[in-house]
Amino acid sequence: WPRGYAIAFAAVSLISIYAAAGARMTIADLMYFWGPKAVHFFHERAIDVEFLRFPHYYLMHPDYPPLVPLTWAASSMIAGKFSYWGAVLTAPLLLIAAALTFRGFASPVLGPRKSAAFATLLLAVTTVATIAGSAAGGGDPYLLAFEATALSALTFSRARGATVIAAIALAGAAFAKVEGAAFAAAVAMALVLVGRFRTAIAVASPAILLVASWIAFARHHGLLDAYGRADRQLHLSNLGAVLRWSGQQLSYRSFYLPWIAALGPFVAARSFRPAILPLLVALASIGYSLYFYLHEPDPLWWIQSSAERVMTTTLLCFVVATAAASE
Repeated sequence: WPRGYAIAFAAVSLISIYAAAGARMTIADLMYFWGPKAVHFFHERAIDVEFLRFPHYYLMHPDYPPLVPLTWAASSMIAGKFSYWGAVLTAPLLLIAAALTFRGFASPVLGPRKSAAFATLLLAVTTVATIAGSAAGGGDPYLLAFEATALSALTFSRARGATVIAAIALAGAAFAKVEGAAFAAAVAMALVLVGRFRTAIAVASPAILLVASWIAFARHHGLLDAYGRADRQLHLSNLGAVLRWSGQQLSYRSFYLPWIAALGPFVAARSFRPAILPLLVALASIGYSLYFYLHEPDPLWWIQSSAERVMTTTLLCFVVATAAASE
């Protein structure tokens, strides 16, 4: 690491850790959603089906992908108890890991200085978005780490090993959050559009198998919820309101600075061809986020409580695209 960039990266890392340690970016769902699942899985030493199907806990979404609470349950089995602070402090570590993974793939292509600069930018924008969206202690930091790994591997490397890593990361994303499956599908479709059909099949297959097995498990135990809503009505009349409300939330309470920082370097871009893949995924992430919101007759509360977190994926994709265009 060039010294100046190392200092900047360390400073942003400390800000991220401080924000988590002061509970400034803790999500309420840690107490009402992710945490209780982890605690019950820990005590049962298994996925607690009876707990998930209890009708009073329906808003916990019984069929939600279980990777995050299973991870916490496993660590609790080692520690002897579940740590809510541990769950919160995992967030900055995952954001730092995402930025370092990005640099690992980007450095052979961009060089040490430029890759360090964009890694610092990636950490900065995801930290701001995580603080604004109060995402620590939930599944979003896991999702961002998996997404950064998969997209960086596919954008900056054509090696077979990178494809394997991307496939594992997409499977992790799909098993961490519902949006992760949409992201995996977006990556696969983007790969097809850029002519990498075999790679698309290779990286999407593990995610498909993993999600399909979980849906089969949920159906067998009567837990289907989020994955059983394919017939819900689409409220296209809300499109204008959804765009307006989403735009208001995405300022990240910083005058849209994360978006300016992520896309600003495009002004000096040298090559747009390497950036096509992450740009397509970024546009797809906007599309499927809006598509989800349009399935609610009155999505205002949902947008206000989630848009800052959900759209962090788009921010991440834009940073990767900007970096790729600077080759």
